[in-house]
Amino acid sequence: MFTSVKANKVQNDLIKLIRNYRLNSGAKLPSERELAEKLGVCHLTVRKGLKALVNEGIIVKQPRVGNYIKEVAPFHALTQITIVVPHWLAEGLLHQPNVSLILSGVNSVFKSHDSLVNTITFRQGFFWEDAGQLIVDRHSDGVILHVDSSVSRQDIQRLMNAGVKVVLLTHEPHLAGMGLVQVDIDRGMVMAEILDKLVGLGHRRIIVLDYTETPYIAENIQIIDAIAKSAGIGSVNEVLVYIPTHDGKFDLSVLSGIFDRGPTAIIAPDEYIVSELFRLCDSHGLKVPVDISLASIVDMTPHIHPVPVTASNSLESIKDFAKSAAEYLLHSLKGDDVKERAVKIRCEVQWRKSVGPANQ
Repeated sequence: MFTSVKANKVQNDLIKLIRNYRLNSGAKLPSERELAEKLGVCHLTVRKGLKALVNEGIIVKQPRVGNYIKEVAPFHALTQITIVVPHWLAEGLLHQPNVSLILSGVNSVFKSHDSLVNTITFRQGFFWEDAGQLIVDRHSDGVILHVDSSVSRQDIQRLMNAGVKVVLLTHEPHLAGMGLVQVDIDRGMVMAEILDKLVGLGHRRIIVLDYTETPYIAENIQIIDAIAKSAGIGSVNEVLVYIPTHDGKFDLSVLSGIFDRGPTAIIAPDEYIVSELFRLCDSHGLKVPVDISLASIVDMTPHIHPVPVTASNSLESIKDFAKSAAEYLLHSLKGDDVKERAVKIRCEVQWRKSVGPANQ
């Protein structure tokens, strides 16, 4: 589903070819080798582009026969929806099922409409080069964008100037005031609920881990400060530890140092960090939850760890927040007056065996 930047371009070129040659539903495409010669790329890159278009429902592959335009409504009459996610989310260290869940949530809204839903990835700092120009060239009607801090106001404005309707997944404060709907999971509520529970279980040496590249810093500080003060578990600077992050790559060296502080509980941002914490607990001779409790704000795989991990019900919530974003986009495409707002989808905390009373 998610391909290289070159294959993304081939996808775009193939769609242009379909438009330019006015290929109708059921029409057969040229062979992979003919397309490779026409587009000036190798046939393997063409194959990747074709596979992505098969996944997006634009073409149908018949083994040993060829590739055909899917028999749907006339191509130009379809509403084109593009889901855009950071490259690291689809193919990097954080490879998770949440991308397919986003697609599932969006499709649940648009499947009953004459629409095509396709996907594009972008590298941090290269949004326009990797995705923005493709969106405009494809004449996309609407975009659901899993935004990061590298996507600028200018990038969004260029899409809007081209007539593209935009809804954001995740909240980015620097894009406020542009009239956009921003939909996200309520991670702050999850953190507050887990912190309150840990304090109630007698934990006082609690560490909360988060990435430096996150739009939730201000909210996290506010939540931790309020709970830390009322519970007497120290200042924000003592509780909150940042993991240096850049474009999906992490400096995990900070994790070793936190065990020197003798925490009785640690809250991680996701399963990737949880896995590393289990490894470090083992190397320090600590058993979960007897010696230390572990929890995660989001964990797509809570049962693969040595002990099932307490976390939000992120699988259901991610699909819900993608569905919510798609519904706002659909209203916008219909011409409804959709005003700027920040929408948060509630996550329920699933309490599992990784959390127990403090072993003081």
